[in-house]
This record gives sequence, structure tokens and C-alpha cells, in this order.
Amino acid sequence: MLGDQHSDVFLGIESVPWESLRVADPGTTAARVPVLLRKLARPRSTRKAAAELEVLLGSSGLVSEATLYSIPFLIELVSDAPDAGVRHTALVLLERLARGTPLRPELWQGGVPISDREFRQRMRGALRPGIDAYYRLCDDQDSVLDALNLIFFIEGHSGRFLEVLDSTEQGGDAKLGKYVRALRVVPTKVDHIDTVDVYGETTIAREDLVRIATGAGDEPGRPRYEMLWAPLLGERGRRLERSPLHVQGVARGDIFQVDGDHLGEVVERSGDIALQITTDDGISRYLLDTLSTIMSAHGGYIDARDHWHIAATLPSPRGVEDVAADLDGLVIGCIIEEWRVANPDIDEM
Repeated sequence: MLGDQHSDVFLGIESVPWESLRVADPGTTAARVPVLLRKLARPRSTRKAAAELEVLLGSSGLVSEATLYSIPFLIELVSDAPDAGVRHTALVLLERLARGTPLRPELWQGGVPISDREFRQRMRGALRPGIDAYYRLCDDQDSVLDALNLIFFIEGHSGRFLEVLDSTEQGGDAKLGKYVRALRVVPTKVDHIDTVDVYGETTIAREDLVRIATGAGDEPGRPRYEMLWAPLLGERGRRLERSPLHVQGVARGDIFQVDGDHLGEVVERSGDIALQITTDDGISRYLLDTLSTIMSAHGGYIDARDHWHIAATLPSPRGVEDVAADLDGLVIGCIIEEWRVANPDIDEM
């Protein structure tokens, strides 16, 4: 159990080379991570510490090198913290980190690039020691959704997981019951049903990023600027490597000019269609797997995401008609808030 100074939880924390580990914030090391982990263990500072840790370890869904070193200490808090709020907050942070993709792994210690698929395997291995604690938190009303999502990421449709779904569904909560029924049927990487590597590679150099105004103004939930992954092609402009979450008018593969911090002329269209999807409940593993199933059935895929938005790419305008009914159904079912086509004028090109 945790002592007054949480010594058991943080045993060995000083032996981790935090100052040499990279975090999601460019130019910053993980030197502050052990301080924030200790603050996370204190009920009065746990929420603020969790917010700071999430920025350092997994900003905008890109998970840093320091994450794998932090997971054992977060698992200890989930397992043994006396305060229920601390246990819940540590669980939520683990669940959010589990969704991430690796940020520039070629710069991690050892310098060996890894794919997103390999990274997810490492994440499952790092998260698995806490599996019993996650199952225990399925009995906690505040933590059950995050616990189910985390277990589902690690084990997929294991026998134990399906038993917990049975007992959870019988609890009588209608919204939770609907979510549980969806978890029963959604395909998972762990079950080897969906073998498409949905998220692709995430190895991005700073010079390949460009800041573009979104045109959103004061539109709630949308930033004024978005960093686009678009390597420079000389005088031709930049080629977009990933469909945007917020910027309108372009899709993956388009070549465009930049005018200050605004999108300039699109000089060459790839023919792809970008869909922008918004949720007001955050992005769950269920939602990611559901959308990847919908998109892959029509040659598309999830291209990018943050905590509230998803960008998907389809290979042709015809694909929009194919997926519209499914996406509208998710809106009606309150699974997503809205969706839109980022480059609706492609048919006019």
C-alpha cells in the first residue's frame, strides 16, 4: 500500500534518466515528469498534475518517449492510491495515453524507428501489469467507461472481458448498456479482425510542419490555427501528408501554396476527400474502431485525431455518399456531434 510519502509507488523513480527522455513539447525534456507524478498522488493537486502530464506525455495524441517510463508509476497509483479520485485520474490518463501514436521514435534512446503497430504492442505490454486494477475499477461508476476502454485496448474480446460486459450490462444503466452492447461487436486489433494499420506512421520533422489559420474565428471547440504535416516541395508549395482536423479546402495528398499563415492556392488535387468528425464526449476506443470499420469498407481510413476531433480520408467523392448514412446514424445515436467534408468543392475541379 501507499505510505505517507508514497515511497512504494515511486521506488526507483530517481533511476530513470528523465532529463534525457523526450516529451511531446518540442525542446523540453521529461525532467519535470517525476515531480508531476508525485503531485498526481496528492488529492489536492491530482487534477492539475494530470493535465500537465498529459501535455508532456501525449500532446494531441502524439505519445512521447517518456510515456513508457511513466506507465509503471501510473499503474501503481491506479492499483494502490488510497484516494478514489487519484485512482480515477491516473486511470483516465492511462486510457488517453493508450490511444496515442509515437512522436518521432527515431530520436528516442537507441534511435530505432518503430511503426504505430509496434508501438501499440509495446503499450499493451506496458499497461498489462495493471489489468487486475482496471478490472476492479469496472465496479466504480465514475471509472467504468475508462476501465472498459483500457481493458479492451489490452485484451480485446477476452473471456474475462466479456464476463465483465455481461455483469455491467445487467446493472440497469441505459447509456452504459448501449455502450457495452457496442463493445461486444466492434472489431479490434487484438482480435486480429481488422488488420489495417489505421493510423499510419508518425515521424514528423519540425520543418515539415506549417501553421495554417482554420478560418474558425470564435467557433466553439475549434482552434484558430492548425499545424499541418506538409513537407515543402520547393516552388510548387507543400504536399499535405495527413488530412486536416480543422482547416477547410484540402485533403491528404493535395499540393498547396501558403500565404502567410493562411491556406493559399491549391495547385494540385490528389482526388481524396477529407472528412472532419467532432465528438463532445471525447474519443473512445469504441469510436475509433467503429469509424475505422466504416471507412475501411469504402477504401478509407482514419488519418488524424486529437481529444475531440477526427480526420478521415476517402479515395473519391463517391465514398462520401457511401459513408453518409453510417455517420448520420452516429450523430443520431449521440456517438458523434457532427461531421463535414473538408473539401466539398473537389467535384468542381
